Amino acid sequence: MEAAYHEAGHAVFAALLGGRVVSATIERNAIDTPHFDGCVSVQWPSQQLSAHEQVRTEVLTALAGPVAEMIYRGEKLHPARVQEWANDWHTAMELTTGIVTDPLRRIALLEKLCQELFRLANDARIWQAIAEVADLLDTHETIDGEEVHETLDRWTS
Repeated sequence: MEAAYHEAGHAVFAALLGGRVVSATIERNAIDTPHFDGCVSVQWPSQQLSAHEQVRTEVLTALAGPVAEMIYRGEKLHPARVQEWANDWHTAMELTTGIVTDPLRRIALLEKLCQELFRLANDARIWQAIAEVADLLDTHETIDGEEVHETLDRWTS
């Protein structure tokens, strides 16, 4: 279920931030192991955001998976220190390279964005949307992006 919350976090925040979620998937990565991999496919609107705003949006989306999983687990961990989240952290670090060149300042920026995501994800309406999308993923393993958008609209409208 942790993987479902993780991918639901990515999907819900991508939709919240203006992306069009195409699909979300979780799948067992090997027979008889508890570990799941996941993927959220997002199409970002072209040329509506400045380059800086687009990077911020994509970084928030990358970090939203670990944040949702932390909230679900009830543990506030550092995304860089959890092996399963290394890809998300690496993506966020790479995306911000052109904005903040100093690695320590980049880490501080990403930590600040994680705090912002915690605040946003803990809003009851947003958390309900994440939980519902996670339930759909846990049940079906793959869902259409429209289900993400409809769920988010139901909880935030």
